[in-house]
Amino acid sequence: MRTLLCLLVLLLMGAETTLFTQAPLRDPNEFATQSAANEYGLKVLKPIIDKKSEDPSESPALRRRLELLQKAGAERKIWFHFSPTYYFEFRSTAAGLSRNKEGRVILTIFTPVFREYSQHTTKAEFEDYVSLVFAHEVIHWELGESGEFPHFGRSTPEQQMLGEAKAWAITVRSIVRQRLNQGRRQQRRAVYLSELLTMLKDDATNPIWLEQFRDPNWR
Repeated sequence: MRTLLCLLVLLLMGAETTLFTQAPLRDPNEFATQSAANEYGLKVLKPIIDKKSEDPSESPALRRRLELLQKAGAERKIWFHFSPTYYFEFRSTAAGLSRNKEGRVILTIFTPVFREYSQHTTKAEFEDYVSLVFAHEVIHWELGESGEFPHFGRSTPEQQMLGEAKAWAITVRSIVRQRLNQGRRQQRRAVYLSELLTMLKDDATNPIWLEQFRDPNWR
């Protein structure tokens, strides 16, 4: 199994190039320094990714995405940045993909979101949340690499909406539903989207489904 350790240490070199602007430190869940955020990523988030990528109780779809994330990181196809602050525009945004001026794909992880979430849930539910967030971002990356949607930072608001709708449909079908069928509690938003997509007979082109992602604040 490939490890994220070396790549996370190296890839943090791209921290200053992320397109996601950080907000001024204003919350106890935020980290005072970049090194503290890096440490949280390496000591808290990384072990969960490693564990879930090998967990037989997880869907093959989730394990494959986490393994792909490790491989893409090791090959420097994705660079990681652990933001010490929340995303300035939408506090609930946990992670996001962007491209810097050198063309590198940057996965920005807003560590305070995870820190806050961990305080209000069980260890098992937190691990499910972390692995779902990372797997979902890999699905976005796959859609961009396939050419189905424009790469990050090069898409219109309409394309962003369609990309988010497609990525969440894949996430629900291949990951969330199996967990719910196992009786595992999941993030409220994921449960809602799973129920909605079922009601729409899995039609991810239904206007009702698409409308869920039109407002960027939906996250």
